[in-house]
Amino acid sequence: MMRRPLSLAALSLVAVAAAGCQQRTSIVIPNRVLDRPLDLDLACVQTDGEVMTPLSVNQCASTVSDCGSRDTPQLLGLIANSERNEVALFAKCLGGLVDMDREAPGYQFVPVGELPSSVSVSADGCRGAVANYGSCDISVLDVPALAADAVEVDIGGSPSSRVATVSPRRADGTPLAARPGHILIAPDDLSNSTAVGDGLGFGDVTDGICLPDQPKSAYVTFPGCDLIAEIDLLSGRILQSRQLLVAADGGIDVVDTGSDPLCPLECADQLTDTEIADLPDVPDVGDRVAPQALALVVPPEPDDDGLPVDPADEAILGSTLFVGGAGSDTLIELPFEGRVFSDTSLELELSAASGILGIRPTPAMELVADAGTLGVYHQFLYIIAGDGSTRVVRRNLEESRDEIGTECDTQVDPTQVTTTICNEAAYPGDNPPDRRPFAQGPGIRAPNGAVITDWTFQRVDAQVDEQIARSPFTTDGVVGIGVTNVGRVVFVTFGQFSDGVQIPQTLDPLETINAQIFPHSLWPVIDPGSGDPQALPRVQDREPSRYVGGETTESNAVKVLAPSLRRIDLAYVDPCTLEDDADSCASASSLLTGASSSPITNADGLGNTSESAIYSTEAVRVVSRDYREWRAGEWNLYWEGEIPGTSSATGQLQCDAATSDSGVYCYAEEAGDSRLIDTAASFCDDGVLPGDKLLLFGCTDTNDCGIGQICLRSQGSNSTGICVSGEAFDQGEDRLRQECAEYISDPCGSPLREFQVSRAYQTELWLQEMDLAKSAYILESTDEESGETTITEYEGRLLCAEDQPEGGCSTNFDCEGIEGLDRNGETVEFPLCIDGLCRRACDEETEDCILRRLPGPRCFGELLRYQVRARNSFVVRGPGSYSFLSQQVRADEDGECYHDPSVSNLLTSRIRLGEDLADTKGHAIWPIPECPGSGDIPSTGTPNPCFVTGDRPASLDANDIERLFHNMFYAGQRVEAIRYSNPMFSVELDLVSLLGLASALPGQSTPWPAEFAEFRRSRIPRNYRETFSTLSGYQPYNEGANIGSVTLVGPVRVIDGPQAGIVYVVDASGSGGVGGLRGQVMRVTLTPNVVVDENFIVR
Repeated sequence: MMRRPLSLAALSLVAVAAAGCQQRTSIVIPNRVLDRPLDLDLACVQTDGEVMTPLSVNQCASTVSDCGSRDTPQLLGLIANSERNEVALFAKCLGGLVDMDREAPGYQFVPVGELPSSVSVSADGCRGAVANYGSCDISVLDVPALAADAVEVDIGGSPSSRVATVSPRRADGTPLAARPGHILIAPDDLSNSTAVGDGLGFGDVTDGICLPDQPKSAYVTFPGCDLIAEIDLLSGRILQSRQLLVAADGGIDVVDTGSDPLCPLECADQLTDTEIADLPDVPDVGDRVAPQALALVVPPEPDDDGLPVDPADEAILGSTLFVGGAGSDTLIELPFEGRVFSDTSLELELSAASGILGIRPTPAMELVADAGTLGVYHQFLYIIAGDGSTRVVRRNLEESRDEIGTECDTQVDPTQVTTTICNEAAYPGDNPPDRRPFAQGPGIRAPNGAVITDWTFQRVDAQVDEQIARSPFTTDGVVGIGVTNVGRVVFVTFGQFSDGVQIPQTLDPLETINAQIFPHSLWPVIDPGSGDPQALPRVQDREPSRYVGGETTESNAVKVLAPSLRRIDLAYVDPCTLEDDADSCASASSLLTGASSSPITNADGLGNTSESAIYSTEAVRVVSRDYREWRAGEWNLYWEGEIPGTSSATGQLQCDAATSDSGVYCYAEEAGDSRLIDTAASFCDDGVLPGDKLLLFGCTDTNDCGIGQICLRSQGSNSTGICVSGEAFDQGEDRLRQECAEYISDPCGSPLREFQVSRAYQTELWLQEMDLAKSAYILESTDEESGETTITEYEGRLLCAEDQPEGGCSTNFDCEGIEGLDRNGETVEFPLCIDGLCRRACDEETEDCILRRLPGPRCFGELLRYQVRARNSFVVRGPGSYSFLSQQVRADEDGECYHDPSVSNLLTSRIRLGEDLADTKGHAIWPIPECPGSGDIPSTGTPNPCFVTGDRPASLDANDIERLFHNMFYAGQRVEAIRYSNPMFSVELDLVSLLGLASALPGQSTPWPAEFAEFRRSRIPRNYRETFSTLSGYQPYNEGANIGSVTLVGPVRVIDGPQAGIVYVVDASGSGGVGGLRGQVMRVTLTPNVVVDENFIVR
């Protein structure tokens, strides 16, 4: 083991005073002494009480708490305390900071240059180097001498005597005067530094001594000069350098600037006036790379303890330096030829990364390839990008490589994964077809919009029972540990789940649950293969709520057949098959079957009322598309639902056509004659398309109206009114009420002021009249001779009688004798009791069956409250970004809204339905096609929504392609189903409710006739909806770190401790710290839980 002297210069070698062996007085560490710490590096020393011996950091894996212990490794940390122009030292044995001068008042650290921002300790532990951004120089530290104060050895002298300052200089001795960025001490076998004076030449060593003039050099970036240089730490001389210049084609030219690079003058005080005058002009290079990030990768060396080298490390051939800058998306590799940078550099342009802020190489590792082969080794570069993501690059490890490697797309849609190790991020710009639709580029992103600021990596040799759930540090392989800008700790996987997540067969016998986790994914808190249902993508264990509205008896009964979401098999199992005496059981469920009249069995096994299962109720059957996308929240299937963002109170109607004499109506003759204009709107961005409908809100009193407006309502009615100007109201209230009667009264209830959107623009909607929506109803008839009752379904555009039975109607019998005038003035009957009102069907051959005429300025001359809704469509709305998926709608150069077919088909919230099955499949504008494969998880390019083509087979097992999606049968008739998918999941919408069919006719014991298995849109009542909730499944580790009330606030650096499962985190904090905290370093234990060491207080 090598022993080193205690100071930077030979004269600082001193004998250890006898007092040095005495026990050190306990010092109380003040609460706050760090101020914006930015970087940290570790060192390891031991002493026999006389001589300090530097060790490799991994030799401090078993440190003790007694700083006076002799011949025992002691772990130290050097912290760049930027705001105080100091380097602070902590000692693990102290559990805190080291006061470097106990005789002086206050807490003393090591003075260095201005704004120290980066620190590096040499591999042999002799030297530390600090890049001082503010003073354009480098501080060189005598690490063993500084460590003496921590281990109770008194060597005398002040902390400043153990520091030397060097300024980078050109070959002629002129200071470079450029601000340094990142610093990294070069390994001895790569350094070009040589000893000066009487020092030993490179390669000569003296056992036990860190020579005062021992040759050392460091690689340093200079962002303002686009420079990477090797600097001699003894003289400051530039030994070699490369300048990174942006070429005309956008690439990077790597220029050999030798030992005489020219840089813009950033620290003029380092030069005399004469030297400044003699400096040559520095050409304007235009765009800058601004290199900041450095990472050195070297081949393995034999372990200090003689242990064998990991076979994966032997795949690293040759030394190389990676460089990146905030001004460029191009990663540069500078291979070494001997000790000098090769003339050939390599480049890799990352996809829209917004600059490179950090580079962290992973250990080399063996990953199982997709073909299941072993022995293939990989190394990745985790690149902290300016866009807030971490980019992943798989290195090309071939010795004669001519490329850096491949940028991996960590956000590939699970249906498009071609290789689990690294899918190439081949598409710049917007999301390509094979990327997860909500992903922001190909990089890794932290949960909840946070930014991962740094990474470190640890090899794990867990050697645990295979039955133990996979979690960090319990599974063999490499684990990535990241810290985020909101003070959280995350983990990333490297193939620990590549064998596939197998859900226990007892929970998912048909293998319907997709919970795959690919390399470079954030590690889940619970292993989805553990059998814990909480880790699975699932819904709340309850039946979905279904709002039908109105009555569901007699003529209204057909509403129960409105489309409904498919549930798990448990909902459709015929209870008679579960009875001991099936012959005595009668159930309409027996009419629900699969193909060939096969009975429905509980094949999916997802629900069971008497045994352990995921569900005990008839829950909605939701198929996970993307496990990482799964989130908790309420989901609603709204019929003709609102398009979020379109509600406003600043709309104005404009009529460019002739109006009625009083201006009540707009007689539009051409498209666009009637428009709603709102200059504050963004209809295209909100997702509005032609075919939607505009709803004008009513008012209940004047408080609902704007300034100067009055609510005009029909007298003696509970209907909502419209907001009119106070002036018009005062000029003739009764006349205004009469003229605007169509918009303020309707015998069916509050008038629906709705109009179809014929064309949509960002700030205006073109309007046209809408027909009354058709409503379905059923009537019974009895054959006088046979006594047989027949149930017949009808549909029509229903109108209500002005005069209703007192208290409304309950049955059609209550409407006998109810008459009124049709729209042509003829007396007609209103024989149907629908939702408590007597109604009749509008005669489309003889009557005008529109809902409302287009309004003119008389009734709607003021600012309007309005909302846009999706007409003849279900709208699927969920939590967060799933409130409404509008990405498929764009605005052209004229501001007109259109559907963009190039956007992922998954990014829609609409399910448009025609009047019947034929119209839905063959609609002229919005036809719903067939799904290309019933057994496939829908991809971004799969038609969506689409008709399910496969039928439920007589028996289902995990090999059946129909196990995920299939049609069912009722009384031998196929019940058509539509599959709807978004990035998170897929569901089936049965166009006729299976449970509605399986129940008897409301109020009767008679089953529904078979023909009712055919779909009719008119059965869907207004405001119909169905609701279910999803529960959290994929939850990545996102752990906070705190000691009492002091939390991790703004971590900027994380490095491995010598012990497995331990990291040190540098928290810059700033003004965001608790109680004025300006910075801290935390020692964090990662296993079995993320816990901060309460006995380590460095702040």
